Amino acid sequence: MALSESEVIMALVRELALQSELIARTADEWQLRSANASLLQSAARERLQAALVQAGHAVRLRIELGETVDTPARRLAAAAAERQRQADATMTQDPFVQAMLRDFGGKIVPGSIKPI
Repeated sequence: MALSESEVIMALVRELALQSELIARTADEWQLRSANASLLQSAARERLQAALVQAGHAVRLRIELGETVDTPARRLAAAAAERQRQADATMTQDPFVQAMLRDFGGKIVPGSIKPI
């Protein structure tokens, strides 16, 4: 995720990193699994491997196609969903908002609450 946030990797390489799960790791090799076959291009793997070397991880990548459970993309989605849930709860529990809804017959438009 640090490579993605620093924009060292972009486009297809970024998606490969975000949608892959680290399933095994040795001192010189990392084995990843991705559920998305279109991301498994050798050029993307090579560019991700080069970015990892630049970041201080001199490893060889081995990537396989398969079902994933824990990927950076899933973690990011879960964190975003939790922030949205908290924002919704904050708005609906706010006494001022409750008074406005009650006194003026207002309603909260679904999807209009955005987390900060």
